[in-house]
Amino acid sequence: MGKYRFPKINHKVNKIIRELNESLKQDSLWKGRFELRQISKKCYKFPDNSGYDFYWLYRVYDKKTGKAAQKWFNEYDIICSWHLWEFVNNFIVKFSKVWEEIPKIDYNSPSYIDKPIPQITELFWM
Repeated sequence: MGKYRFPKINHKVNKIIRELNESLKQDSLWKGRFELRQISKKCYKFPDNSGYDFYWLYRVYDKKTGKAAQKWFNEYDIICSWHLWEFVNNFIVKFSKVWEEIPKIDYNSPSYIDKPIPQITELFWM
């Protein structure tokens, strides 16, 4: 049952992440400055063969400064989505120091969307 569940759960997780990224993109304050991306995923079998545990590694980017943070989440963390929002909020408030400045660039503009994400300058594990 375990590995056969993975594609279904992965689809649900990807849908939640797409919705979160869309919310970040449509935010009137940050205007698409932050983005969450999946870096890796893992499936672990329980020692007693009773099932599996699934984990995803997500990284949040600050497109302006190149800072990033990453964290492992299990399926329940993502489905509840509170943990994801807390991760993104902590990154914005504590690590990227964006409250020290007022954003002036619209990161959703066509001229900025085509640019690649800058190289990571700082990486935080949360």
